[in-house]
Amino acid sequence: MAMPGASDGSGYGPSGGGYPQAQVYPPPYPPPPVPSGANNNGHPPVTGYGDAPSNQPPYYPPPPGPGYNNYPSAPSSNAPSAYPPPLPPKPQSSAASGYGYSSEYSAPPSSNYPPRPPGIVTSSSSYNSLSSGSTGMGSYPNGPLSANPSYRPPSGPLQGSITYHGGMAQAMSGNVPNIPGMMPKFPREGVNGFHGPLLRFGDMNFRNKTFSGSVMVISTSGYDSQSPTLNFVDQGAPQPPIEGEAIDRYLNNTFWRFPFRLQLTEHERTVNYSINNGVQYSFTLPSATQPWRWMFYSCNGFSESIKDPQAEFGGPNPLWDDFLAKHARRPFHVMVGGGDQLYCDGVWKLPELAPFLKNKEKKKRKVLPLSPQMQHAVEQFYFEHYVYVFLYESSFRHAVSSVPYAMMIDDHDIFDGFGSYPEYLQNSHVFRGIGSIALRFYLLFQQHTTVTLANHHQLFGSGGFSWLKHLGSTTALLGMDTRFERTLEQVVTPASYDMIFQNLQNHLSNDCRHLVVVLGVPIVYPRLTAAEGALSALANTAVGSILVKSGAVSSQLNEFGEPELLDDLNDHWTAKIHMDERATLVQRLQQFAQSRSIRVTFLSGDVHCCGAGKFHTKPKKDVTLPHNRDHRLMYQVISSAIMNAPPPLALLRTLHVTSSTNVFDKVTEERMVELFERDVDDTNLVNRKLMGRRNYCTASFDNGTGDLVFNINVETVDHTSTVPYQINVPLLVSGSSFY
Repeated sequence: MAMPGASDGSGYGPSGGGYPQAQVYPPPYPPPPVPSGANNNGHPPVTGYGDAPSNQPPYYPPPPGPGYNNYPSAPSSNAPSAYPPPLPPKPQSSAASGYGYSSEYSAPPSSNYPPRPPGIVTSSSSYNSLSSGSTGMGSYPNGPLSANPSYRPPSGPLQGSITYHGGMAQAMSGNVPNIPGMMPKFPREGVNGFHGPLLRFGDMNFRNKTFSGSVMVISTSGYDSQSPTLNFVDQGAPQPPIEGEAIDRYLNNTFWRFPFRLQLTEHERTVNYSINNGVQYSFTLPSATQPWRWMFYSCNGFSESIKDPQAEFGGPNPLWDDFLAKHARRPFHVMVGGGDQLYCDGVWKLPELAPFLKNKEKKKRKVLPLSPQMQHAVEQFYFEHYVYVFLYESSFRHAVSSVPYAMMIDDHDIFDGFGSYPEYLQNSHVFRGIGSIALRFYLLFQQHTTVTLANHHQLFGSGGFSWLKHLGSTTALLGMDTRFERTLEQVVTPASYDMIFQNLQNHLSNDCRHLVVVLGVPIVYPRLTAAEGALSALANTAVGSILVKSGAVSSQLNEFGEPELLDDLNDHWTAKIHMDERATLVQRLQQFAQSRSIRVTFLSGDVHCCGAGKFHTKPKKDVTLPHNRDHRLMYQVISSAIMNAPPPLALLRTLHVTSSTNVFDKVTEERMVELFERDVDDTNLVNRKLMGRRNYCTASFDNGTGDLVFNINVETVDHTSTVPYQINVPLLVSGSSFY
């Protein structure tokens, strides 16, 4: 279908033009009144600010309850709390119109502040509030929304859900045990006391034609009375500073968040930024009308089975260096992380978790508490690992400070297979406790928020954290959290699915032509149902596999005594237990595509190889529906991994054998696409559907054709460059009446 060298791999379509801008989001609520003193919290008052009024919270935002439900309290100690309350944020400096502090990414108002205007459905508690169809945005494209009258928020935690409340919440008790060596370590000193920055993309506001996002840094000097500032220089002109918000503290480390909103103009431009007027960084803003250039990656780390990454693959940098070279030639506006932004599987090597691993009785394992020693060892592991990977390890650190990112979680951001283990493991105190801690640091480093603030930072879900973002006027991204609500029986809760589709109906621009659904695991992929059944049947016996002899599947038990790779098979949408849920999701997206004349595409990673598949309308009497009229045509673009090793050749051969055309339903077929006619060295390929080489993806909207153009950039044999393989996803002109 595509030949190497079909484009330069940038994914750029012709520049200029674009569809008319649409008014999508309502204006953000105004910043709430700021508590002016901190005496109530034991902090000295900040010079020049009086005591907080009695009707205001003592600090802002107020903390939720204890971080872990039903866990035993930690022993009392005189050590300082790991979660001291923050000083209040201070009033922001005045900013030029359309430039500076973004209240739509600020902390939520308290009960004494004006309510947030209706908008994105963020949680089950607000789910039924949209039944009237009134959001302050005018009429919906297809009439008022209808809420599910039978849905009621659960009274307790959902099975498999995460109960950690994040934010400024205390840990299991108000004190931290005196555990030797628990203070976190940094690879090296920060710059002027700060580690970072990390640059996150928020959204594009069509009403105001603004680009919103946030910058985050970590300070290690304790809680200072003077908060740091974010300083922009735009076209040579310094802009008013933006004060930082302290959204969390871990021991003596403070997480500072700087929300911003920048005005888009008629021209693409570069903006410089710094913290406290220190080291200068920069990123590129698109114009108000041009198609955006963006990239996608996944699996940004090495599995522990890779003993010498440098010798085997040239280390962690080749593909990040390749991307940054493309970025230097023609900058990208956003990069999208599709999961496994880092590999946290090493958490199980902590000696503090040995009592859980050594306990072989399932009932005892399930109820074994997460001890204070376990908790603090796990917290330190995730904090230090995030710092190392995001701020110091590889060329990735340059990307996250120069290209605004949007990231979605997958299992290795927690640990391998999280959510797909048997109930006695997944709902054990230790699993849930580790998941809660991983959630805290995921939200901080990847989303610049906390559980307390997540809904007000445009994340939504019954128990997960999905998002919807616009990349200009023509393309939107839906990041679906398929991890934090996952169990063996479900991937996403019904309540969260309803929120997702209401937000699509509510907030997707009428001029949007392409909706890209980011899923951690591909929804179109060759099936290994025979292997799944064999491994499941042998779960409690001597482990064997129909694929062991081919080398495709390991015959080992994992650290929990379960068959190795069974969690990976259960992770797939094509696992037998998930097939009904998969069908429902795809059919709802088909209906949405038809009603809005919008092309839906899936974009995923996880599987350490690249390729493409698709759903499409079944031919009728040998007549194939034209692509631009087929609303059931949904491509699956697979790009994985940017760093990790490819799967064994035997597994790839097995996947090719099992990748026949499948009947999805009465009117839809699914199949993999023969994308790779030649290898990166220009030799002919026999297996053309999947390629086992490291890769990343670039994309942009083509104004001339209306196509969304993807390029999978595949690493060369010598690890020095990449070769692009192009996929053109056609515009949907109108939904079909073929059946």
